[in-house]
Amino acid sequence: MFPRTLQKRILLFGMAFLLVAIIVTGVSIWQISQNLFSAEAYADAMDTDLATLDDSVEVYFERAATTFFYQSLLIMGLVVIFLGGLSWLSIRRLFRPVRELTSTIDNLDTNSLPKSIHINNRHAEIQKLQQAFNRMLKEVNATLENQKRFAANAAHELKTPISSILANLEVHDMEATPASGDCQEILKITKENTERMRTLVESLMELTQVERIERETFKLKDIRLITPEQRALAEEKHIEIHTEGDTTIKASKHLFERALQNLIHNAIRYNKKGGDVYITAEEGAIYIRDTGPGIPEAKQDKVFQPFYCVDPSRSRAAGGNGLGLSIVKQIMDAHQFTIDIDSAAEKGTTITIHLDA
Repeated sequence: MFPRTLQKRILLFGMAFLLVAIIVTGVSIWQISQNLFSAEAYADAMDTDLATLDDSVEVYFERAATTFFYQSLLIMGLVVIFLGGLSWLSIRRLFRPVRELTSTIDNLDTNSLPKSIHINNRHAEIQKLQQAFNRMLKEVNATLENQKRFAANAAHELKTPISSILANLEVHDMEATPASGDCQEILKITKENTERMRTLVESLMELTQVERIERETFKLKDIRLITPEQRALAEEKHIEIHTEGDTTIKASKHLFERALQNLIHNAIRYNKKGGDVYITAEEGAIYIRDTGPGIPEAKQDKVFQPFYCVDPSRSRAAGGNGLGLSIVKQIMDAHQFTIDIDSAAEKGTTITIHLDA
């Protein structure tokens, strides 16, 4: 465990430093005892010839030096023991909140993560570590919640067409001799729902594939903005599409083209009959404006969430699955482009893409 390993390293470093200090101090004490408690030092201090001193004086100073040396070592040993014990207790106390935090994290249930953890400690470093972990915990909880919601919505989107197909097949099986018209109707419904599931699966795959991008430089006029299907839908709803201006784009051409097509498709699909779609470009920005019913301000920050629909009934009737704008947002984020919405109910919607990455 990291905190204990760090604790041991600090203790080993302290012991090594203490051992060096003991050796240096011991040598210093020995030198002091030999220089201070000696007959030579006494003779020099008394200005007396060393040869005139009695042997008992030399014996006295030798004993005094020995006594001083061992007493000093004893005092140093007691001080070392006291300071060593105090240091050990201080280090254990210092690392106690780290051990508590580690224990709390180890005991977290991954199936039911708390919103935050709390350790009673006033140390600024521990509080910062706790705050950092709580921020990460918040992001993990949000990610898990989004995954659960995403899985539930995906299952619901797939369940609806499957249930429709099964219900019609069961009705078909109940009839001994199904009429030709009924068979054609069942085949039509099955084809429509199968196409809906295919579109959903393709959109789900796109959401997982926007990871690595290879940028290239191109002009807006170099990409296909409107597919034949979108043009047919625009003609059916008598919607005029206007394009103006151009800009240089540095991005994945395929992904950026897909994102713009999704935005234009939404502008056509949810527009009013006889409306207009304006695609305007200037250096560093692209604007896509429609004359549709608009998006209420309270719902504008949610439209890029997977499976979110401003009006679910209208979206389902138009064949949407709520993933188009999620794909757009993921593509823009991958390129570090920003996308803004300016809309109001019954006043249309303007989508702005800022290309300054």
